[in-house]
Amino acid sequence: MGNLIFKLTNCKIGKKILMIGIDDSGKTTMLYKMKTNKIQKTIPTIGFNYEDIELNGATFTIFDVKGGCSINNNLWKYYYKEISAIIFVVNCLDREKIDEVKFEILKLLNDQIDLKQIPILIYLNKYDKEFLFKEDQRHTYYELNRDNPITISELEILLELSNDDNKYNKKWHIEYSSSATGLGINKGIEWLIENCY
Repeated sequence: MGNLIFKLTNCKIGKKILMIGIDDSGKTTMLYKMKTNKIQKTIPTIGFNYEDIELNGATFTIFDVKGGCSINNNLWKYYYKEISAIIFVVNCLDREKIDEVKFEILKLLNDQIDLKQIPILIYLNKYDKEFLFKEDQRHTYYELNRDNPITISELEILLELSNDDNKYNKKWHIEYSSSATGLGINKGIEWLIENCY
């Protein structure tokens, strides 16, 4: 992970990455997993968190901004200035919020002014079933959906995404991830490195 972070800070992607998503998607846990490679107990974000990730003298900042209601989500645009990439985190087990997820991601994909040429990485998070059901307080609801998580192909269809026909004129990628185990986080970062401007 450390070498990937070092490459990320030294490529043209710059220093600011905005991490957003609907509430309870695991953004803050992912942020600390990226920084420390450990699981840290977190509380729901109030406002925003940010961490400077430093390695070999290179530093970049990830802003983890609260989501979960239209007021909070409308504040995301104030973080767009000078960002180099967006990470959107989705709880793959929370099917109740799929319409809200679709609405927010489509706003990002369709923004050709503030987010023109900004790559968007989407993590389908909480893809760590055994760990999740031991630790998550909402385990009863997630237990019902653990055998039916939102899939990459389902999200691509929902958002009308196709690598062959990029109607949004934007680079995007969807990756399965687990903030708890680290699954997929490196692969997502590798994609950002390859697609930074």
